[in-house]
Amino acid sequence: MGDGAQVPGYIVTSPLQARLADLLTAAVDRHHLVVWQDADAEYVDVADAVVPKDASFAKYTGSWFELRHRIEGELAVAEPPKLVVYVSAAAPKRDPLAEL
Repeated sequence: MGDGAQVPGYIVTSPLQARLADLLTAAVDRHHLVVWQDADAEYVDVADAVVPKDASFAKYTGSWFELRHRIEGELAVAEPPKLVVYVSAAAPKRDPLAEL
């Protein structure tokens, strides 16, 4: 999935990318915390571009424990954070993110 055409000074997105952004915004508005499991890494190149502006974004980069450490502060607040956690790998048997 590409980013669409490139026009200097503008971000042009494909209709699929725009729809994905709408769906993700709705999920964040409804649940606040969204774990986006993309085991086939189909959206790895656009995941951060479709995250709502008022949400934080954390991306799995090869270490489950490093990811968990990175988001721990946001999880420790009284209100659920507006956070999208993008995981481009299959979940391990003992998933450090299971309670999310």
